[in-house]
Amino acid sequence: MIALQEGEQKIFVVRKRWVAMFSNAVAMTILAAIPIGVLLYGNQILGPWLQDNGVGITDKNILFFSAGWVAFVWIMFVVMWTNYYLDIIVLTNKRILDIEQFILFAKDEVTIPLHRIEDVKIEVKGIFPTLLKYGNIQIQTAGAKRETVMRGIKDPESVKAHIDALLQTVKDVPVPPVEEES
Repeated sequence: MIALQEGEQKIFVVRKRWVAMFSNAVAMTILAAIPIGVLLYGNQILGPWLQDNGVGITDKNILFFSAGWVAFVWIMFVVMWTNYYLDIIVLTNKRILDIEQFILFAKDEVTIPLHRIEDVKIEVKGIFPTLLKYGNIQIQTAGAKRETVMRGIKDPESVKAHIDALLQTVKDVPVPPVEEES
């Protein structure tokens, strides 16, 4: 859950494009199909070699290791889906939150106050990103870390339009001066 500051309102929530998750799902399906090939052709291909070397392999052994492999691939898929689902960008009337999940128990959260944003740039490269309307958003800020890149965002033009509209409202409100410690 995202904790909003006092007087802060959610304006827009963006997720990454489904294409990233789809490519992971295809890869996991291919990996999960490997045991089927082993079950169908394992004894035919490896059987004579294994028998010559005194190693006995049964269908029960192949089935056991195949079930373990499919369980492992399923767990990998669930972790990838969780990472996809928890990667979000939240636009509020005061800041932009970029939350990126890396693994189950590690995430990176970048907070960009709207008054520190200098420039917003979108980047759509390639045929698939153009046809499926996804790309990267680069936000230039004033500060030590000058640029934040949000990758694989669906409809980056719409997100940029929302950010630009928010920036116009922020420019109308004066930014309070930062007090220096003595």
